[in-house]
Amino acid sequence: MSARRLGLAILLAGCVATPCPTSDAARDDDAGLSDAGPDTGPPVIAITLTPPMLALGGCGETTAPIHVTNVGTVPTGPLVVSWRTGTVGFRTVDDACRGGLPVGGDCVVTIEHEALTPAEGTLEVRASGVVASAALIADHVFDCGGFAFVAPTPFSFDPTPVGATAAHVFTVSFTGVPVDVLSVSISGRDAPQFVIAADGCTGARIGAVVTCTVDVAFVPTAPGDYLASLSVVAGGTANAALVGTGL
Repeated sequence: MSARRLGLAILLAGCVATPCPTSDAARDDDAGLSDAGPDTGPPVIAITLTPPMLALGGCGETTAPIHVTNVGTVPTGPLVVSWRTGTVGFRTVDDACRGGLPVGGDCVVTIEHEALTPAEGTLEVRASGVVASAALIADHVFDCGGFAFVAPTPFSFDPTPVGATAAHVFTVSFTGVPVDVLSVSISGRDAPQFVIAADGCTGARIGAVVTCTVDVAFVPTAPGDYLASLSVVAGGTANAALVGTGL
């Protein structure tokens, strides 16, 4: 046997008696320390709209920004902004969210409400198969020269536990020649969560000096965010936007 073959035979015999040395890369693989890094789980695609609820008020055109934020762990695909079926009185005036968003990225959609028309609806933003939404509501008047006005608007009740009650008094006036209040009611998406506790307006004559009041109570039946409108018909119609959160 040649010296070269004899040396190889001795080396192989030694590896049988004790494990042969391995490379650094092999040891890292055995210990789970490969260059792939730690397992971070599947990618998460998530977007949020801020604010998730918005109540607008006033006479004439009113605009507001809605912020869209990527709160997921990966960039989003292209964003698509739309209005849910049934939305009235709102429109998009500026959409800076046409592309995708990096992780933590933010863009703004500007919406507009024409206060001479009733308005209620939901803005939706879609990206990579997920949808985020913002609920919108706005009070309105028929004639900004002489009109009924309900104050305050919008009004946010304090967060209220289910089964409890939060109340507030609204004042109704009219800026023109005194008129009779024909009706007072609550309408909108979540009207059953709000009740008229006391109506001192229906049948009353009001003007710029003589006013009347309506007591409204927020009585949530389940946890969640709620929107509705207090509507007063008096020489036209005015609404006060009602916002409440059930705990």
